[in-house]
Amino acid sequence: MDTISNAQTVIKLLWTGGWDSTYRLVELSRMDVTVQPIYGCDGKRDSMEIEKQTMEKILAALQSHPGTRAHLLPIVYVSLDTIPENPEITQAYQTLKGLTGLGGQYEWLARLAREHPGLELCLENMPYGGGSGSILKYGRVKTEDGVTALDPEQSSPECAAVFGNFRLPIFHITEQEMLANIRAWGYEDIMAMIWFCHRPIHGKPCGMCHPCQQKMQGMEFLLPEEAHKRYAVQRRVRSVLSEGAGDFLAKVIYKLTNS
Repeated sequence: MDTISNAQTVIKLLWTGGWDSTYRLVELSRMDVTVQPIYGCDGKRDSMEIEKQTMEKILAALQSHPGTRAHLLPIVYVSLDTIPENPEITQAYQTLKGLTGLGGQYEWLARLAREHPGLELCLENMPYGGGSGSILKYGRVKTEDGVTALDPEQSSPECAAVFGNFRLPIFHITEQEMLANIRAWGYEDIMAMIWFCHRPIHGKPCGMCHPCQQKMQGMEFLLPEEAHKRYAVQRRVRSVLSEGAGDFLAKVIYKLTNS
């Protein structure tokens, strides 16, 4: 693992190659700043290698882009087993998970942010599920001197423990507003390279995992035709049977197509 700089002048961006964090990287690339992209290597993610290849491709494209003013540093790849344990954060995460269904990545991300305060976590302001939903329900954010972060005094102790060491640079904006900015800036070609699917099928988005389902709510153009068909089938199953049946169908399709 490369060393993460703790210099105050370096913007440390948690990046996955997905829409939100890539939007932030594009935004930063247009500024006179130094950016350190950071990726957490989770061997359990089926999409990890695709994400890493995607990020290297996007980073190279931005480094040679005529609109880039920032100094974009090489990606730091952090192995999850190198992040120090923190029982306080783990317990706080378990509490939030029980209340909101918060994803497992936020536990180790919070531990990483405890070691490196000020990491940028790209959560858009949306009320349903995930990190944003947890913050909106159990926390408050504030912006001071252009920096948006959790307000620990107005947030629950658990929310503060998990999210209190992050900066939240896009919490004030929606995906549709981001899309409008990307088009205005002329970076559609860069954003066409992103990756967001957790369970790729033949190297393409599945249309059934949670990130794919989110993209179907206004960002459908990012998914291929086959993904649209699988998404439609999964929705029909859920409407007739149950959400669990739809998830089970997704797992069966994934296994059959990748066997």
